[in-house]
Amino acid sequence: MALRVFGRPEISGSFDIGPSGFVRLPLLGATKAAGRTPDDLEQEVTERLSERLDYSIQVTVDVDTYRPIFVVGEVSRPGQHPFLPGMTVLQAFATAGGQPSVRHLPPDQTLVATDSQYRLRQAQSRLRALLVSRAALDAALSGTEKVTLPPELQPIANAPSVVELISREQDIITAERERLEMTRDMLLRQHQELDAEVAALVAEGKSLARQQAMVNREVSNMQTLRDKGLTTSARMLDLEQSLAGIEATRYRQTAYLTRARQAQVRLKQTMEETREEWRRDLLRRRLTTVGDIEIAQAELEAAKDRMAALSLADTSLADMGLGPMRLAFTILRNDGNTPVEIRTNGAMPMRPGDILEVKAEPAEAVTARSLNN
Repeated sequence: MALRVFGRPEISGSFDIGPSGFVRLPLLGATKAAGRTPDDLEQEVTERLSERLDYSIQVTVDVDTYRPIFVVGEVSRPGQHPFLPGMTVLQAFATAGGQPSVRHLPPDQTLVATDSQYRLRQAQSRLRALLVSRAALDAALSGTEKVTLPPELQPIANAPSVVELISREQDIITAERERLEMTRDMLLRQHQELDAEVAALVAEGKSLARQQAMVNREVSNMQTLRDKGLTTSARMLDLEQSLAGIEATRYRQTAYLTRARQAQVRLKQTMEETREEWRRDLLRRRLTTVGDIEIAQAELEAAKDRMAALSLADTSLADMGLGPMRLAFTILRNDGNTPVEIRTNGAMPMRPGDILEVKAEPAEAVTARSLNN
């Protein structure tokens, strides 16, 4: 604890609270500190020092450092760990590594057990990813905007890994839809340009037809005048050349119009095929995903069977009901001068100096003890 006496630095400083719960303070000697709040201790020290010094003084008492806790037994990192205010048994267990060790297994099975745990988690992660991927493909095929959580993952809907998977697949499907829409918009613009070109060619064709009709009438009139000797052959030749030029232009215009209309048909087919190809791709991917899900389910069952055979004291196995072992928590606490042993669950608050013992015990024993307590 940290004691600060205003104007008296010689009696201020940091002081350790002993195992008995008492702290030795200047001028006051042994003072009980265990189980008391800083405010409560501050009030007592202020009153006693003021009485001892025969004048009123200002005192502050704060927690300087907490005594560490100790975690032993079925943890990855047994030993001393820092205490944090509000720490529970489960948090202390996590601070010490969380994952139970496999030291209770025979030495030749330890490596096998670790590998089996890894395979089990890999199979779980792979199956979850495939289930979410199938849900995303179903959403895309049905035209649904939002990817819905698969029924198999409803019990762990709020798990960070599942939320991340849903978000990732949603982003993938959204990006694919955006690319499809961009392609569709580009093809639609091309189709509109072809529509405008066809309309222009049709208008040009009508104009050429009118010009040709006018020239034909003039040629007919000129032939009549030439027969009467009222015009020259040169004028007639000019009209015939103009008529030939108009006819050639009409042939080219007709060819352009035919090609433009053919391009319209091909572009429309491309627009339909682009969306249909995406749908076929989604169906192929879904079929592959369904097959992969069956394989992943078989791998998961094999991993569960392997773990069950090893009887590992793993909390993840306990949640799935695979192993016959469960974790039991015991707090060894020095309450004053009397050591106390407390069998508890993960929600109980820890205190500075506590020793937490984690044991792997048969599930029946842990359950029976929990009911008795």
